[in-house]
Amino acid sequence: GLGDVYKRQAKDKRILDEEWTRIRAERTRLLGETDHHALSDQTLSDDMKAYRKSLRDLPSDQSSKTKYSDITWPTKP
Repeated sequence: GLGDVYKRQAKDKRILDEEWTRIRAERTRLLGETDHHALSDQTLSDDMKAYRKSLRDLPSDQSSKTKYSDITWPTKP
């Protein structure tokens, strides 16, 4: 019935929220790996700037993805 539909939608939303929590955590970890480049006296290469921008933009750029395994991660230079 209708109650089952609402329960399934709530479960689907919870699963999607959990996937995006995992995706954001990995994005934060990957950004953290390159923070020393951004915080040091050295100038960031254009490739590294693009990589970090891609990571920051990932949630909005890939918002249609529903699973961690569907994410296309940028390649670290």
